[in-house]
Amino acid sequence: MREKSCLTETVAKLRADLEESNGKINGLRHELLDCEEREIRRIVNQRRQNIEPSSGGAKETKMVRRQAPQSRRLLEDPVLMNICLERARKDLSTAHRKIAELEDTFREVVPKWELERLENRHQAFEREYRNLSQEFEALSKEHEALKVNFEVVREQKNSLRDRCKILAHTNTPRPDWSKCGQFIQGGVQRWRDITAKKSSEDRLTILLSELCGVASAENDYFVGQGTDPSVPVFLRYKGKMKNRKLGRREVSILINDIWKSRMASDMGTPMGEYVLKYFSERYHISLLRYEWIYNLYYACQRLVYDDQIGLFWNILWGNVVEEAYHAPRKEFVLLKRMMEMRMEDKKINALLAQDLMDVMDVMYPQKSNRDIENIVYAAGKQLGIDPSTEAFDVAKLFAQTEEGWERGDFARELARQTKQEITEFGKGILHSINIHDKTSEVTVEMLKKGFMEVDEDIRAPESAYAALKVDLQGSRPQQS
Repeated sequence: MREKSCLTETVAKLRADLEESNGKINGLRHELLDCEEREIRRIVNQRRQNIEPSSGGAKETKMVRRQAPQSRRLLEDPVLMNICLERARKDLSTAHRKIAELEDTFREVVPKWELERLENRHQAFEREYRNLSQEFEALSKEHEALKVNFEVVREQKNSLRDRCKILAHTNTPRPDWSKCGQFIQGGVQRWRDITAKKSSEDRLTILLSELCGVASAENDYFVGQGTDPSVPVFLRYKGKMKNRKLGRREVSILINDIWKSRMASDMGTPMGEYVLKYFSERYHISLLRYEWIYNLYYACQRLVYDDQIGLFWNILWGNVVEEAYHAPRKEFVLLKRMMEMRMEDKKINALLAQDLMDVMDVMYPQKSNRDIENIVYAAGKQLGIDPSTEAFDVAKLFAQTEEGWERGDFARELARQTKQEITEFGKGILHSINIHDKTSEVTVEMLKKGFMEVDEDIRAPESAYAALKVDLQGSRPQQS
C-alpha cells in the first residue's frame, strides 16, 4: 500500500515536471516562431528592396510556402528546434563578426557617388587651373612687352629732354611784342592798332621805323593842349616841350615820390591839382614844370598796362577812387605788424615758412592753402632763399625801394591774388543782379542786393573794393 502511494506521488511529480517542461517548450516554440516570422519579414523586405516588383512577389511567396512546413516541423520536434536555435546563434555571431571585419576594412572607403562627385570637381579644378595658367602666361608676356616699351619711351624722353635743354640754350624765345608799346609814341593802344594782323617781320619793320626813323618834331617834342577851361588843369600850357622819353622805372620812381609827398602833406586836393602843385614846388620855371608834367602824362598813357602806373593813371582821371591805392598799403602795414608780433611772441629774429603761413591764414582766412603757399614762395623768391629750409627776414621782406613796395615779388603776388578776388567778386555781383550790358544803369538797391547775395557777411576789405568807382562808358580827366 505504501509503495502504491509512493508511486502515485512519483507519477504526480513527473506529470507536474512534464507539464512544466511542456510549458517551457511551448514558450520556446512561440519565441522561435516569432523569430522566424521576424526573420522571414526581414528577408522579404530586403528582397523587395533589391529585386524588381514583378519577380519579387512570386519568389517571396514560394519562399514563405517552402518555410511553412519547416516551421511546423520545428514546432513538432523540440530537439530539432534547439539545434536550429544554436545554429542560428552561431550564424548570428558569425554575421556580427563579418560585419565588424567589413566595417574595419571599409572604414576609409567612400561611396561611389561621392567618388564620382569628387572626381568631377577635381577635373573642373584642373580645367580652371589650366585656363589660369594660360592667362598668367599671356599676362607675363604682355608685362615683358610693356617693360620693353617703357624702356624705349624712357630713352625717348631722356633724348627729348636733352634736346630741349640744347634748344633752350641755343634758341632765342619768341619776342613779347606787347612790350614795344611803351617805347613808341601813342603807347600800347597805338602799337596794337598799327601792328594788328602783321607778321613778325612787319612788326620789326614798324618798330625800327618808329625808333630809328626820321626824328620828327612829334617824336622829340610835345605840344601843349592850350589854356582852355576844358583842358585838365595840370595840362594847361601853350608851346613845345622836350620829350624826355621816360622809361617804366623812371615813371615808377616819379609816381612813388608823388604819393609820398601827397600822403605827407595834402590828401584833400584832387589828384590833377596836386600833380600841378607837386611840380610847381620843384620847378619854378614854367617850361620845365610842364615839360615834366607832359612827359609823365604821355609816359603813363604809354605804360598804362603796368599795375602801379595804371592805378595812378585811373586815379588821375577819376576812374578809380584814391582809396584803392591806400587800402592795400594799410593791409601791407598790418601784415608787417602781425609778423613782427609773431617774432616778439616767439622771441626770434626771423620767421620760418610755417610762421608766415600761420600769419597769412589769420590775415586772409578766405584764401586757400595753395594761394598762401604761392605767397610764401614769392616771398622766398624775393629774398633769394629756399622757403623750405631758410628763415625769412621780415625787415628785408617789407623794405621799400625807390619805385615803391609794389615791385617786390611778395607784393606782386599779393596784388595779383587781390585783383583776381576783386574780379571774381565783381562777376558774382553782375551775375546776381543780371547785368550784361555795360551801358545799363544800376541802382543802389540793385547793387546792395548783389553784395548781399554774393557775401552776406561782407568784410571790411571787400567793402573797400565796393568803393571802387568806374565809369564804364569812358572817363574824362578832372577839371577845375
